[in-house]
Amino acid sequence: MSQRFGNWFSVELEAQKYIEGDPDRAARIYEEGISELPSAAPLLGNYALYLKNVRHDYDRAQELSERAVTADPNHANNLGAYALFLTDVRHDHDRGPGALRTSRHSRPQPRHQPRQLCRGALRPR
Repeated sequence: MSQRFGNWFSVELEAQKYIEGDPDRAARIYEEGISELPSAAPLLGNYALYLKNVRHDYDRAQELSERAVTADPNHANNLGAYALFLTDVRHDHDRGPGALRTSRHSRPQPRHQPRQLCRGALRPR
């Protein structure tokens, strides 16, 4: 299988172009991206939100939300979105708050330190 996207953000950028004008095409892009990157938690979570908010496909949205949380149990955005989904859509007031509590305790682990990236950028020459 050839790689079209390479990373989850490329999929997201491509899908965003079509969400309003051609939502079927956006869905195909998301599906292709997930096929290529099946454990990309941000992509899984973003597609779950698309399915919930745009397509109102709640069963598939829940499936992808659960996959996103499994792929990265510390991804606070996905945990929070899943908790809200459970509470607001499924009216599961037992599981929803538990997922939200978990998201509050998650700490993102930055891959770089912003200061290191900018070191020297503001030095007078």
